[in-house]
Amino acid sequence: MNKNSLLYAAAGVAVLALLVGITSYSVGGLNQATKVKLDTAERLLDTSRGKYTDLAQRIQSLMTSHSLLFQPKREQLLSRLTSLDQEMTLASQELAKAKELAGQNNDELRIEIERRVSAVDQRRANAFIGLTELSDLTNTVVKIDENRDQYVEEVRRAYNNISGYLTTSVSRAHRAMIDWPQKKVNLSQLITQVDDVKAKSDALWRNRSKSITQTNADAFLIWDSHQSFQAYGLQLARLDSSLGQRVDQLYVSWDKILVDMEIKEGANLTLHHKYKTVKVQIQDLQTKQANYSETENWEKVSKKTYDQLEKKLGMAIARKPAGKFDEEAENLAQPAGFSYMAPPGKSNRYGQWRQDSYGGSFWMFYGQYMFMRSMFWGPTYSPIYVNQYNGYRRSHTSGRTYYGTTNTGQNRYGTNSQATVSRYRSSRFVRGGGYRNSYYKRSGGNLRGYRSSGYQSARSGRGGSYRSRGSRSFGGK
Repeated sequence: MNKNSLLYAAAGVAVLALLVGITSYSVGGLNQATKVKLDTAERLLDTSRGKYTDLAQRIQSLMTSHSLLFQPKREQLLSRLTSLDQEMTLASQELAKAKELAGQNNDELRIEIERRVSAVDQRRANAFIGLTELSDLTNTVVKIDENRDQYVEEVRRAYNNISGYLTTSVSRAHRAMIDWPQKKVNLSQLITQVDDVKAKSDALWRNRSKSITQTNADAFLIWDSHQSFQAYGLQLARLDSSLGQRVDQLYVSWDKILVDMEIKEGANLTLHHKYKTVKVQIQDLQTKQANYSETENWEKVSKKTYDQLEKKLGMAIARKPAGKFDEEAENLAQPAGFSYMAPPGKSNRYGQWRQDSYGGSFWMFYGQYMFMRSMFWGPTYSPIYVNQYNGYRRSHTSGRTYYGTTNTGQNRYGTNSQATVSRYRSSRFVRGGGYRNSYYKRSGGNLRGYRSSGYQSARSGRGGSYRSRGSRSFGGK
C-alpha cells in the first residue's frame, strides 16, 4: 500500500470513528433540552434559597419583637414555617436525584429527570407562595395593632356595605317568576343564596362586633373578620350578577340561522359557515313590547358540522326561546320562525291564527312583532298555513328536521328548496352552484387526501375559493 493509500485509509478510519462517536452520543446521550431544564432549575433554586432564608428570618424576628401580639397564633405560625422549610428541603433532594440520574448521560432517563425537575420547580414555588402569604399576614397583624381604630372601622364599613347592599336583581327575579312560573324554583334558589350570605354576615357581626371593638382585641380576630366580610361582599356581588344574568336570559330569544356556506381550496381545504343571529328582547311581556337585533359572522367549521348542515341553508340551526335559560337552547334545525307560532287555534305573545277568505287558518304576527315576518321569511313571504305548522310540530316532536313539501313535491325549506335558492341567490354557496364541482364534493368529502391530490396542486397557485361556473339551479340534486 502506497503512502497516499495509507493516508486515505487513516482518514477514513478517523471519520468512521467520529461518526460512531456522534451516533453513539445522539442515540444514548441525554437530550440537550433536558440538560438546560436541569441547569435552570438548579440556578433558580440556588437563587431562591438566600431570598427564602432572609424572608423567613424577618418573619421570625417580627414574631419575636411582638411576642404578646403573636402569642395566640405563635405555634400555628411556627408550624407553617416548618412545613415550608420542608418544601425547600424536598426541592433540594429532588434536584440531587435529578442530577444523579443526569450523570448517567442516558436519554432513556429523560422522562424521569424532567419529572423531578418539575417537582423541584413546584416545591420551590409552593414554598415561596406560602412564605409570602405568611409574611403578608404577620405584617398586616402588626399594622392592625398599630392602627386598631382604623381597621375596626374598615371591618364595620365592610359589614355595612353588605347589610345595605341593594340587590336589584332580586326584585326583577320576583317579577320574572310571575312572567315565567316554570322558572320559580331555579330563581328562588338563587334568591335564597343571596339571603343566606346576608344572614351569615349579620350573624358574624353580632358574634364579633363587641370583641373586636375592645381595646385589647385580638388583632388576628380583627384581621379574620375583615377577610370574612370582604369574602361575603364578593360572594354577594357575584350572586347578584348571576341572578341578574339569569333573569335577562328569560326575556331574550335568539335564533342562529345558516345563511351561507363556503368551501375554500388553496394551500389547505377549509369549510366555512355564515350565521345570522337574530335576538328578540322582550321589554314588557304584558304590552308585548320588544326590541330586536341581527348580527352576521363567518365561522370556520369542522367537516362533521359542514356535512350535517349542508341541506339546511336558510334554517335556524339553533335557537333559545324566551322563558328559557341559555343552556336550554335547542340544536334541532328547523325552518326559521316556526317556533314562534302557537298551536292551531291558539295565540301567544307573538301573534295568532287568522282565517283567510277561503276559511284556511294562517299565522299572523302582532304589529309589535311584524318585523319577524321579514326577518325570518324575507320579502318573498307567503302565509304559513296550519297544515305546514302541523307538519313542523310532528317532525320537531320526533326529533327530525322539517323541510316541508311544495305542490310539486319539492322541499319547501332548506338547501334543496327553490325558494331558498332564490332568497339566497347572492350568497357564495348559491353563486358557487353548491360547490358540486369542488374537490371536496367530487371526492366524497375527503379532507385527508386533499394535500396529495393533483387537484389541490393544480389550484394551489390560484388561491381564493372555488367558484363553480355551473347553474345556480342545484335544488333537489
